[in-house]
Amino acid sequence: MATLKVKQGEQPLAEVPLMALEPVEEAGFLGRAWDAMRLWIK
Repeated sequence: MATLKVKQGEQPLAEVPLMALEPVEEAGFLGRAWDAMRLWIK
């Protein structure tokens, strides 16, 4: 699903594959809009 990459400066220290334990449904239009507004405010 994804890879976690840990670096110190530009030097890679570790690379670990990540997987979801449970399926997650994709957010609809309103859910994505809400998330975008929350990220914009931070």
